[in-house]
Amino acid sequence: MNIFDCDSHARFLKALMSERKQERGFLSLAARAIGVHPSYFSRAVQQENNLTPDQGFALAKWLGLSEFETECLSLLIQRDRASSHLYKTDLTQKIQLLRERYEDLGRNFLTQANPNSIEGVYYSSWIYSAVHILMTIPEINTVAKIAKSIGANQRDVQKALEVLESMQLVKKSGERWSLTNSKVFLSNRNALSNCYHSAWSSRLDSQLSVLDSSNTSNHVRYTGVHSLSQADWAALKKQIRAFSNSVEKTVTPSNEETLIVIRLDAAEVI
Repeated sequence: MNIFDCDSHARFLKALMSERKQERGFLSLAARAIGVHPSYFSRAVQQENNLTPDQGFALAKWLGLSEFETECLSLLIQRDRASSHLYKTDLTQKIQLLRERYEDLGRNFLTQANPNSIEGVYYSSWIYSAVHILMTIPEINTVAKIAKSIGANQRDVQKALEVLESMQLVKKSGERWSLTNSKVFLSNRNALSNCYHSAWSSRLDSQLSVLDSSNTSNHVRYTGVHSLSQADWAALKKQIRAFSNSVEKTVTPSNEETLIVIRLDAAEVI
């Protein structure tokens, strides 16, 4: 259940009840949490009345909604209760802006490492993130091994490690390097985002160009040009975001044995 997929707070309540229907007495517990009679809450689910902003806030806290989700619920309630067309329009625009902020992939990750004054260096070339993430594989822990793994010059790898060390992302012990922090995420709204994506796209194109075309077991390629409805395009974007979230769920508990790059772009071109 995603509140950002709901066009009213009643639809959110219906989705909530459907998701939690196996929990005995959930409706009564929800009603108690916001200080109303169960019949009042039930009528709100059926869109026969509207929750108040105070009740929506109490419900959000009880459910443990995020800041974004709580704000969205509040705006939906305000819009559903509004009588002025202009006010409804203004709230609709605010809801849309909030959705766009939420849909920014970079905001979906909770851990943010701040690369401080040299973040422009980190995101300017593929090598910094490649070396950084390789540090999650324990046996690849020297300049020589790293350089061999990614086909890079040892001097460039040494420089990358020094940059990462200054950012407190890796540390050195003798000739060996190890990871101190694996999480660095860049919001798509950051001006450096295009630079970062372009750097890895160029590297990936170079890598794929030298692969034996008869051996496709180590890569997946797809390019499609399609015409479709605006509604289906909106649905497709949601599927792509859901996929990106599922990647993290797979990667996070996975044993570190190899390094991969996932590149996915989808956009209207007219």
